[in-house]
Amino acid sequence: MNKHYKLLEIKDSVLGYISVSIDYYRLDDYIEDLEAELEKLHYKGSFALDFLLSNGLKGERYFHAYFDGKKILLSTIYHMDHVTLEVSSVASEFYKKSHNLISQSCIISKPQRFLIKKGFIKI
Repeated sequence: MNKHYKLLEIKDSVLGYISVSIDYYRLDDYIEDLEAELEKLHYKGSFALDFLLSNGLKGERYFHAYFDGKKILLSTIYHMDHVTLEVSSVASEFYKKSHNLISQSCIISKPQRFLIKKGFIKI
């Protein structure tokens, strides 16, 4: 089984975790795996989803969702217009350290890849 995301803990007042994409797959391709991992962590609450590798730097990249302890409630998934500094910092640090994921993306331009790698832009 290939994992299509990485679940990272964040110290945010509202969101406990962020699921960052590690390939171009959509949430519906791995939602059951994500639910199982959140359940194993005994987590219940809101979390963020970062679809950088499938949606790019602009547009609908960050989403909010709620996990009830067993399932992600699909009715709670929405695009996040404003992302906290903590959420963007955790995602930026992950992608800076995992530059190989960025370098394989067809959606992120070469100049953007360079800036991400060097840490010049927070993503």
